Amino acid sequence: MRTVRPALLALWIASLAFVAAATLLPWPKAVAGARLLPGADLAAQGLAYAWLAALALRAFLQRGPAFTWAWGMILYGAVLEVAQALVPGRAPSLGDIGVNLLGVCLGVLVGHQLKIREHDRRMAEALGRGAPRR
Repeated sequence: MRTVRPALLALWIASLAFVAAATLLPWPKAVAGARLLPGADLAAQGLAYAWLAALALRAFLQRGPAFTWAWGMILYGAVLEVAQALVPGRAPSLGDIGVNLLGVCLGVLVGHQLKIREHDRRMAEALGRGAPRR
């Protein structure tokens, strides 16, 4: 029995690396000072963690590991945030950790709903019926 979806697992690992690089690489002063919309960086950060959590729920097929890795994104974000203290021009922020937490919660909600829909669809197929309409 498969325990992971290899393509989604690879995408999740690449996404983890991208978030780590975006969090830990020093930003040039020209980029750091430019803001298109107030709060756009926080929104992008929250969506990134929602993506990581939802993708973990989709990549791991078994419920236990899927939720462990999805909720583990809270710890991942906190560790990266603390590591920013070592990067010139970057500083850790409790507010950013809060945004990461909200993003993970959103990702778990979305990912769990997708998992339920997939389960319902597979059960309907196994029982010889079409997928239920919602």
